[in-house]
Amino acid sequence: MNISLNWIKDFVDLGLLSAEDVRDRITISTAEVEGVESVGAHFTQIVTARVVEVNPHPNADKLKLVRVADGLGEMEVVCGAPNVAVGQVIALAKAGADLPSGRLQASTIRGVRSEGMICAEDELGLSDNHDGVLVLPEGTQVGLTLDKILGAPDIVLEVDNKSLTHRPDLWGHVGFAREFSAVYKRPFNWSVDQSMLKAASNPDPLRIDNRVPELCPRYSALVVRNVFVAPSPEWLQQRLRAVGLRPINNLVDVTNYVMLELGQPMHAFDRRQIAGDCIVIRQAEAGERFTTLDEQEHELIADDIIIADSERAVALGGVMGGLNSEIVPDTTCVVLESANFQPTHIRRTANRLGLRTDSAMRFEKGQDPAITRASIARAVELIRLTCPEAEVGSEFLDSWSAPPEPVLIEIDFEHIHERLGERLPEEKIIDILERLHFTVERVGVSGLRMRVPSYRATRDVSIKADIVEEIGRIFGYDNITPIPPKVLSDPPRHNELRRFEWDVRDIMAARLGFDEVSNYSFVAKKSVENCGLDPEPLLRLQNPLSHDLDRLRGSLVPHMVENVVTNQKRLEVFRFFELGKVTHKSDRASRDLAEQNLRLAGVVVEASETPYYTVKGAVESLASQLDLDGLAWIPDTDAPPWLHPGRAVRLESPDGLLGWFGELHPRVADAFEVRGRVGIFDFDADRLFGASKKEMHFKHLRRFPVNPIEITAVCDTRTPVGEVARLIEEVGGEFLVESRFLYLYEGEHLDAGKKAVTYHVVFGADDRTLGREEVAGLHERLAVRLREAGMPLRGE
Repeated sequence: MNISLNWIKDFVDLGLLSAEDVRDRITISTAEVEGVESVGAHFTQIVTARVVEVNPHPNADKLKLVRVADGLGEMEVVCGAPNVAVGQVIALAKAGADLPSGRLQASTIRGVRSEGMICAEDELGLSDNHDGVLVLPEGTQVGLTLDKILGAPDIVLEVDNKSLTHRPDLWGHVGFAREFSAVYKRPFNWSVDQSMLKAASNPDPLRIDNRVPELCPRYSALVVRNVFVAPSPEWLQQRLRAVGLRPINNLVDVTNYVMLELGQPMHAFDRRQIAGDCIVIRQAEAGERFTTLDEQEHELIADDIIIADSERAVALGGVMGGLNSEIVPDTTCVVLESANFQPTHIRRTANRLGLRTDSAMRFEKGQDPAITRASIARAVELIRLTCPEAEVGSEFLDSWSAPPEPVLIEIDFEHIHERLGERLPEEKIIDILERLHFTVERVGVSGLRMRVPSYRATRDVSIKADIVEEIGRIFGYDNITPIPPKVLSDPPRHNELRRFEWDVRDIMAARLGFDEVSNYSFVAKKSVENCGLDPEPLLRLQNPLSHDLDRLRGSLVPHMVENVVTNQKRLEVFRFFELGKVTHKSDRASRDLAEQNLRLAGVVVEASETPYYTVKGAVESLASQLDLDGLAWIPDTDAPPWLHPGRAVRLESPDGLLGWFGELHPRVADAFEVRGRVGIFDFDADRLFGASKKEMHFKHLRRFPVNPIEITAVCDTRTPVGEVARLIEEVGGEFLVESRFLYLYEGEHLDAGKKAVTYHVVFGADDRTLGREEVAGLHERLAVRLREAGMPLRGE
């Protein structure tokens, strides 16, 4: 949710408040402000100018020489835009102007000096559009700085949507303006002239037939005649752009503007496309098909709410309008709709169809039904800015089954003091509540009765605790003196599993250089299938946040591969891991339908062609630092389908299978469009936690010298390196002090299909120095044993 401070200033005088102060105060009192962005600071350096002459560039077919006049003089600029034409009023940046892309310098382009630039929308930071230069409306005065046309430079607050879930009133600028008024103790001024709703002569006979008042508590509509489609005023377009919406035309922009101002979604129908004289609100028929404004056809179910005329559906209630009734260039009469819907149904429909529209996001929070009339009046007021001859063509049509009863709450001052932890003066408490537009009256000696404003009574303020919270947040939580609780508390029990999780994260991140990622617990069916896994056993969500993320993940691997794709857009080398839970259907005879399992997965992407060895080293280091005992590293040609069958290893402990590591299967890499080879691992973290651990034994420092040697065995390329280590341990027995892998060689000096494996081997004894003959004997027995196993020493 983006909030424009220029828009807020329409209703509250913010004076000289800094953006940083606003960010901090609103975050601690109202909702989390995630970012602050300056918009249009460069507008004061851009001037309006008229195109007086356009000539071809002598040295470039696609460029033009454009002479412009800004009221102070004329200059020539080089321009490549296809739409520039004589007589246009454009935005001119002269040399030295600071644009979002940097400071503009005069330059010579194909042999012609250009002293400035005619700006496109993207070059002004207005949008991503670079199809042509920005053409200002006819009649725009030449020589004005752009802020006089588009409005003063603005500060936009990026507010975290999750912090607004319980505050439907904050999904519009008026709601935030009320908060600014309360927080900064400044007057709040907002009103709308509802006399504009008075119908002209010969009213349209349109009426409303609301067949589902339990799903649509209120539906309001109004016919407006004598309108035409045109661009909105530049200031209105800039307001929409500043908060992230693309201007379309004056009629559609008005409905979006009202939604962003009041938090009330609206829609405009072309009256010609409403068959008959009745708007019907009903439930969809199972299997009914409907095409929305985005030109997508959807199959509906009975849970969906339909806005229809006498012949067909024209809108998907609370979500999106229909393609069959949209505003078109020759529209002259519109029906303005402002309604209120049952939140749960809107959320289900939007999620099931994947239509997370601005309207749906607001309706699913529970909007105030009392605001539909004011929103239509505000829309008429704005339409008349571009269509002065517009007139109200019908009575105000309103289907409101039963206005909700006002919410009344009684509370005494002592309850507030006790819960708040601070004794505020009674008059200060009343002042805070009145600044929040609660109607307050005293009851008895120490009590209050208040009426909650309608826009706070929908799924927000309803009990005493809510009142205490309102007082606390406006007073300022940071102004409340901290007091330790007067209760006895025992120290928490040591959580061994949590300690293990911390240790794993420390090993992977701090010691092995992996970055940690945290993915959603939901996964797309396609991603699961691309990994060669079966999505059908996965648990399905009845109300998914997104229509494609409709099931709980049963493996971390699909998300891991998706992360690789995302990171390869910017990086060539990276490694990351995730320690998270996966969910499976329970196969136990219990009441639990699902059970969770903690998994550890990770990937390595590097410049080398052998990420397998990097992953193997990381897994060995992890196992060593977790003190895992009795591990078996087993090449696995029957590994999970996401692993390369020739580069996959199964890791087992005496307690069972721990997981796999190796390289990503080329088929999976192709399905996700992953570049290069990827090392990957996936382990059962619950089993890692419960696996047998090495016992700590202390030994005396070695008193006698040892005998280190290096041996290089030549074996088949498919022979596991661990097989060489096993034979070394077998021969060395009690005299083997250390056996450490050094390196592996495959190349021109070996026969095809062979590799050379080199180990550093140390022999010694605890009670004496081994003689030369003993060491030679051990070396000879080792050579014989390797030879018998088909792995002779190099040079034999």
